[in-house]
Amino acid sequence: MFEVVSPTILFGFCVIWLAAAMTPGANVAFTVSISSRYGFRAGLACAAGFVTGILVYSFIVAFGLNLISQWFGQFLAIMRWVGVAYLVWLAFRIWNAPGVGSASHHVDKPGFWRILVQAALISLTNPKAMIFVAVVVPQAVDVSRPALPQLMILALFASLMSLVAHSTYSALGYLLGRAVPSEKAGIWVNRLIALILIFGAIGLSLATLPQNI
Repeated sequence: MFEVVSPTILFGFCVIWLAAAMTPGANVAFTVSISSRYGFRAGLACAAGFVTGILVYSFIVAFGLNLISQWFGQFLAIMRWVGVAYLVWLAFRIWNAPGVGSASHHVDKPGFWRILVQAALISLTNPKAMIFVAVVVPQAVDVSRPALPQLMILALFASLMSLVAHSTYSALGYLLGRAVPSEKAGIWVNRLIALILIFGAIGLSLATLPQNI
């Protein structure tokens, strides 16, 4: 592995990726919301969904980035507004959801794959995630070596760092759900998470996106 990617470069890449994954935002808010209401395993489904998004974007970077370069700006614009609408819809649902107190135990829990798909949609409809992959990953590639093996290893470690970050937030969300003293208090937790998602949607709508790559 280290013959393909320098250990120093790989370590720096992992630190940057982990720091970005741990930064609070829409992804983190969704993970905490799901794990606080449905448990740690549900939070892991979120992590798996976000990793799916990373792998898809890494595939695009590795194989298809040059193919979409001519309409990259339009693609990002479309994905941005799809992402904004989806975040607002999620915020609305979480705002009106039962609290994470005792009454929430009687709420039907969504399946693992349903949560995974929802998390993947959040990731895939966030063009800033694709920009981050498109900018950060190639910077760690040594042009004197074959690019594809390096990209595959970097995508693997990016996925692992995201898995670590969201597993951590899943545990925190689970503990938060157990610590909330009542359903009423849980409702306010839900509304705080919904507001974070709304601010994420506003930030995404105001972001300046590149027109080409």
